[in-house]
Amino acid sequence: MTAQFSALQIETLKVTGFGRFAAEQEWSFGSMTTVTGHNAQGKSTIADAIACALTGAPFLRVEMLVRTDDGQTHEIRRVRQNSKCILSVDGTTTTQERFAERFGSRDLILSLLNPLYFTEVLSGSGRKLIEQYLPPVAHEAVMAKLSGAFQGSQTGRTQAGAKAAVRLPQSADGLPGSAVWA
Repeated sequence: MTAQFSALQIETLKVTGFGRFAAEQEWSFGSMTTVTGHNAQGKSTIADAIACALTGAPFLRVEMLVRTDDGQTHEIRRVRQNSKCILSVDGTTTTQERFAERFGSRDLILSLLNPLYFTEVLSGSGRKLIEQYLPPVAHEAVMAKLSGAFQGSQTGRTQAGAKAAVRLPQSADGLPGSAVWA
């Protein structure tokens, strides 16, 4: 299995027959790119095209150049041919499953591009996605971050079905940051 990338940067995006862009249109992106414009100018279409390139939403043709955390540049291309969406990376046809092994799952990508996807589409199953990327945190580490009064109120109390560990982001000091409660 190929290792999953931990970061990527979009270098260029080229679309044809996509949303309001019937003719071929290409954009270049920097390390921080802001897309602005009046209503109905194509801002959402650009986000849709990025989602299409990374997840396979059914559009005619999308090409995207990305730079991964190892410094390599990769061309991602999706082309609709005879009611099928053909995915290729660096000119080699691949499957969505193999693509997800390297670039991340559809749910992860859509959650990053659209915050509402995480809460409205994934809902309760979003917890599994979080648990894939955050390390487990021991109960003791969580208790150590709580105030003394709250710790005292929790002594001897357990919740039915409570797990021995919860997953929290790590802070610079290695202790959990903010809690994620289900």
